[in-house]
Amino acid sequence: MGRIPGRCVLRGAAACVLAFGGAAIGYGQIVINEIMYDPSVSGDVNGEWIELYNAGATEVDLNNWEIRDDSTRTNPSSTEKHTISNVTIGSKRYLVLGRNADKTLNGGVTVDYVYSRVSLSNSTDGLILVDAGGMEQDEVVWGRANDFPDPSNSASIALKGAEGTPGVDPSGNDLDNNLGSNWCISTKPIVEGGDAGTPGAENSDCLLTPAFTGEIWGIQGSGAASPHVRAESVTTNDNIVTAVGAGGFFMQTPASRSDNNPSTSDGIFVPHTGTPTIAVGDQVDVSGAVEEYFGFTRFASGATVTVDASNQPLPAYVEFDESRPAPNPASANCAMEPECYEGMRIRIRSGTVTGPSQYFGSDNVAEMHVRPGAGRAFRAPGVRYPGVVGRPGIPVWDGNPEVFELDADKLGLASVSWAPGATFSAAGVLGYEFGDYELWPTELRALGGESSCPRPRAPRRTAKSRWRRSTC
Repeated sequence: MGRIPGRCVLRGAAACVLAFGGAAIGYGQIVINEIMYDPSVSGDVNGEWIELYNAGATEVDLNNWEIRDDSTRTNPSSTEKHTISNVTIGSKRYLVLGRNADKTLNGGVTVDYVYSRVSLSNSTDGLILVDAGGMEQDEVVWGRANDFPDPSNSASIALKGAEGTPGVDPSGNDLDNNLGSNWCISTKPIVEGGDAGTPGAENSDCLLTPAFTGEIWGIQGSGAASPHVRAESVTTNDNIVTAVGAGGFFMQTPASRSDNNPSTSDGIFVPHTGTPTIAVGDQVDVSGAVEEYFGFTRFASGATVTVDASNQPLPAYVEFDESRPAPNPASANCAMEPECYEGMRIRIRSGTVTGPSQYFGSDNVAEMHVRPGAGRAFRAPGVRYPGVVGRPGIPVWDGNPEVFELDADKLGLASVSWAPGATFSAAGVLGYEFGDYELWPTELRALGGESSCPRPRAPRRTAKSRWRRSTC
C-alpha cells in the first residue's frame, strides 16, 4: 500500500484541516521512514524501534492514532496494536517510537515515545499506521519475499530519499515505501560499537543523488567505492564486453575513451540472467543502479542491457608483472592498488603460486594465492605497513601487496590446484570476492612445478620399518 494519496495526506496539504476531539489541526503526511526490527546489541524486547517522518507543512497530533501489526487486517481481534497518546510530530520532523526509552538498554537510541504490544518479526512482517478516524495512513510490509534488503541483525532498514527530502527522489517524485527497492540497510553506528541506524535524523546512509550518465571510470571513481552508489540511476553506453560468466559479464571502456587516470578503473561487472544473450566482443549500453556488493563495485541486479554491435576489438590487457601490483606499497602504481584495476582485463605472462588452494565445504578446490613474477612471497617480520606512528624502531612488513588470488574455474575453465612454487601464465579479468582481489581467468596455462607438493620429513628407517614416498 505505502503512501495513500487522495486522503488529505498529500505533501504540503496545509489546507487539509480535520477535527480530532474538537481541536482543528493541520494534517500532514506521516511516513514510516525507518525500522529497527532486529537489533543485536540490546535485543528485541528493548531495542526495536520505528521512526516516523512528517512530510507535511503543519504539525500533526497523533493522539489516538494506532500502530498495528499487519496481521490485524486478517485478524481484527489480534491484540498486536498500540494506541498512541499525548504526542505530536512537527512539520518536517522525525518521531522515534521505541520499546524502551532507557538508552543504556536500547542501544543508545533517543526514544520520543514508548509503545507496547507490537513486536517486529525479522524475516517477514508489516506495520500499519492508522489515524484517529480509523483510516490507514501508511503501511510497510518487509521481508525477502518483498525484495526488501535484509540487514541480518544489527542494522535498521531506512527509506531512501534525496538530501533534505526523505522518501522523495532527486526529481521530486515520492518513493513508495512499500517497495523494497526504495529501502536500504543503515551503516552508520548509533553509538560507537553499536547497531547501525539514524533514529531521529535524516537517513544519511540512504541518500539518493541525481541520475548519472557517463563512462565506467566515472562510475568507479578514484576511491574504494563508487561515488554514484546512491544515484537515482546510472547509465553508461558503448562499452565492450570482455568476459562472460559468474552470473553476468564484465565490460570495459574502449581505450579511445579512457581518462588514462591510473587511479580509476575502466572495467565493471554487470549481473545478468542471459536475456539478451551476451558474448565477448559485444558493444553494450547498460542502465540501472550501482552497488558495492561486499566491497565489489558493480551494477545491481536488474540492470537494463542493450547490445549495439558485436565482434568489437577488446581493450588491451593491463600487464601484471614484478612491478604491478607494486611490491612496495609506498611506490604503488595508483592511489589504491589493485582497486584501480577492478573489473579490467589483466594478464600475467609468468606468475608463481605462493600459497595452497583454499578449501570450503561448497568448493573443495578453491582459490590459490599467487603473485605475478618469480618466487614465492612470505610473511616478513614487523607490523603491517605503514607501521606504528611514532615508533620508527618497530620493523614494518609491506603486507605483500603483490599477492592476490586466482580462481581458476570462476568463469568456466577447469578447476586446478597447483602446489606453492608452481609457475603459470594467465589472462582474464580482476574480480573481488570475500574481501580479496581475484584474477578470474579466461586463459590459464601451467608453466612448471604444478604437480610437485611439499612432503613431510620421512621417519628414520630401521631394519623393521618401511615408509612409502607420499604422492599428490
